Parts: sequence; C-alpha cells; structure tokens
Amino acid sequence: MIVRSYIACQTCNYPHMPRVQVGINPSQVHVFNCLDCNEPIKLYIEVNIENASARVVPLENCKTIDPTDCKAVYLCADFVAHPDEINSEFAFPSFRFIHEVSKNPKAMQKVLDTTRKDDYFDILSEWREIQKFWRLSMAGKNPIAGLLITSFTSKHKLSGNTLEVDPYSWTECFMF
Repeated sequence: MIVRSYIACQTCNYPHMPRVQVGINPSQVHVFNCLDCNEPIKLYIEVNIENASARVVPLENCKTIDPTDCKAVYLCADFVAHPDEINSEFAFPSFRFIHEVSKNPKAMQKVLDTTRKDDYFDILSEWREIQKFWRLSMAGKNPIAGLLITSFTSKHKLSGNTLEVDPYSWTECFMF
C-alpha cells in the first residue's frame, strides 16, 4: 500500500507529494531533501495495520497543504527506488522486486521464510554498512569508501566495486 500526502517545505514553500510505501513496521520516520532548496524534510508515518490505514505527520521543516500539482517523492523503509522512479507518481519498486524474486523459487521461499522469523531484521546490519560507504562516498571520502565497498562486495561475492552495482544483485546476495 502506498499512502500519498501533500506537504510544503517550510524553508522555501515548495510543494511535495510524498508517496510512502507502507511497510511492516507500525511507524516509520522518513527524511528526504526538499526538491527545491535541498533542506531536509522529516515525516512520521503512523500505520494502523488492523484498519489498513496510515497517517502522515509532518515533523521537521514541512507542513501539510491541500492537494495540489506537485512533484512526487517515493519513500520506503524496505525498498529502494531506481533514480528514474523516485519522482514518479506511478512507480511501485516493491512490485518489481517481488516480480524478480518470484522468477526464482528458491529466492521466493527465502523471502517467505524470513518474513516469518524474528531474525528478519538481521539485514539491518548489512544495510548500515551500505549506508556508511554511501555517506563516505557522498562526502568525498572515496579512498575510505572504496575500501569498505571492496570489503562488502568481497564478503558477499558480488561483482563490481562501485556504488553503481545493480541493487538487485545486492539484494539477491541476502536471498541465498
């Protein structure tokens, strides 16, 4: 389920339409940069799974506005969007992921098994590694980021030692 809301950046008043992919967590915090002034915007999503509903609450540097013509921003705690899809009103990256995984019965069974276990969130430690070398790279600390990327790709037997490695191959390494 995707929840749409309409907010404006309080720094520059630029309107945004966050499209939040509701995950399995009862609450989510999302931070993204304003598409105009690049200042951080922070939202809280309160999910009511029993009633299949979600509520978007502005937290920092944003305010709720009436529906208007504005640029979409895809937000999700569980799936990444391709750069071409981040501002699409019609992209569903989780559908593409399920489509790709469903082609491989072994991978699909792994997804089903891990969603039933308490250790599902072990993947967060791997994600923290990815976030760390991504942040270092974006900060221009390429030698350090490069060492971490090489270590990560070697540990998970991935091809390529760049941030541009296909995210599906990274995801696939956790499936088998």
